[in-house]
Amino acid sequence: MPVEPTPIPELPTSPSRDMARLTFVTTINAWYAGWPAWRTAANALAQATYSNAVEAAESAAAAVAAKVAAEVAATAAETFASAVASATDYIGTSTTQVTVGAGSQAFTTQAGLAIAASGDRVTAMSRGSTAKMRGVATYSGTTLTITVDDVEGSGEHSDWLLVLSALEPVTLARATATAIAFAIAL
Repeated sequence: MPVEPTPIPELPTSPSRDMARLTFVTTINAWYAGWPAWRTAANALAQATYSNAVEAAESAAAAVAAKVAAEVAATAAETFASAVASATDYIGTSTTQVTVGAGSQAFTTQAGLAIAASGDRVTAMSRGSTAKMRGVATYSGTTLTITVDDVEGSGEHSDWLLVLSALEPVTLARATATAIAFAIAL
């Protein structure tokens, strides 16, 4: 909080050589008597000015730190948005009713995913449970078929997120994958 400066009192009239001797002595005594109060007020003003300058410098440093933090956050947000935009090429969704299990599993999904026509390992994750199926995929048009060789969970689901297996453990936590899939659905 800024410090309110103390006003400096005026000194009494200063003596002049043109004054009569008695007037000069009376004036100079009053003038000297005013100096202690003036000095105290001047020191208080100097301290208030210094305190206000320190506070202003601290506020400026905090503002610079906040600006840097905002710039870092903006860069991180841009990077994340770019990553999400790029990741959406590798993530598909499907509402095909599929029972979790090994073997050939076919899903209807978006066309144009950046999944090779065949040979990529793909993970199908149920967004409503912990069920997952992994395996080598073939992809043509809007049909993605996974030859499942790794299964987690069980049941029949129709809320699938289809992700390149290389992306699943490294860059996509289940919540992020669900959020991205939701963004794709919009």
